Amino acid sequence: MNSVEELIELRGDTVKIYGREQIGVDEYGRPRYQWSLKAEEKALIQHVRRYAAVGELILPAGELQKNDRVGYFKADSLVSEDDQVEWMGYRYEVVALQPRTLGDRVLFKVAYLRRIIG
Repeated sequence: MNSVEELIELRGDTVKIYGREQIGVDEYGRPRYQWSLKAEEKALIQHVRRYAAVGELILPAGELQKNDRVGYFKADSLVSEDDQVEWMGYRYEVVALQPRTLGDRVLFKVAYLRRIIG
């Protein structure tokens, strides 16, 4: 365990990670999906105060929004792009995810989280 993972374990919150799975097709043959719980893990979630907080994450066009967050996850986390993360009663979409590495070893993962309104 590296120092970032120790910090996540010490200061992080337990979050729920939801993945989308196909549950069938509709009457037109289009796939139907539902969100199912993949894991509950510790993560360190922070407010995005400025672009520097996001670092080198590649984001879609548009400005950073007030309710956006950056999440730091352990190297073995099950989180992936297009998943949803539930934190403090709110759901966030994982818009971008980048592993931070040292050589060929993943130290931790950084996720850009956009709050889901609705």
